[in-house]
Amino acid sequence: MPARKPNSLNRRHNTAAENQARIDAESAMTPESDLSMKVPSKLNNHPIAQKAWKNLIGLYNELEGAIVSALDFDLLVDYCLMMEQAAELDQMRKEAVFAVELLKNLRDQQIKNEDLEKAERTAAKMAPAIELVAKIDARVDGKRKELNKMRTYLYLTPRSRAGVSPNKKEEDQQEMDPMAMLLGEVTDYVNGENGDQDK
Repeated sequence: MPARKPNSLNRRHNTAAENQARIDAESAMTPESDLSMKVPSKLNNHPIAQKAWKNLIGLYNELEGAIVSALDFDLLVDYCLMMEQAAELDQMRKEAVFAVELLKNLRDQQIKNEDLEKAERTAAKMAPAIELVAKIDARVDGKRKELNKMRTYLYLTPRSRAGVSPNKKEEDQQEMDPMAMLLGEVTDYVNGENGDQDK
């Protein structure tokens, strides 16, 4: 069973009693201390992670309801650090690709100058450089995959905010509105018993 969304993201048409019960349950699990815009000391010397923290907490503060609390502090810190690590991997990839381009240009120039021996040695250096780009790509893919999981936990994706639409079985099991039941009985009476009397 999926975890329940915070009441602020709930779009179901609950009764007032159901809404209050949900709010009370959330309040019981909400710590008194709030998440602050002040960057945690764990993010010292991590400029990209610090920027991610400020952006994230700023966005959460714009929301009408609270969907994260101090209980999520470590998860938020880890998320911000992973954002910085992803940025570092992107920079490493950029430098590795640049190295491949330099070697390629050098090889092409050596071929043009008919210095085939040097061109062959340069081409041999290109293979490990290209392999390094592929390894960094794999690391970047893994990091982004983990970040996307964390975004789901932190309600940072459209899917996590929207929740799951009820399937047909769940819809059938929902209680009928008392007014709809009354209207249904009246309709049945008019179409059924009253209709029989007119015949």
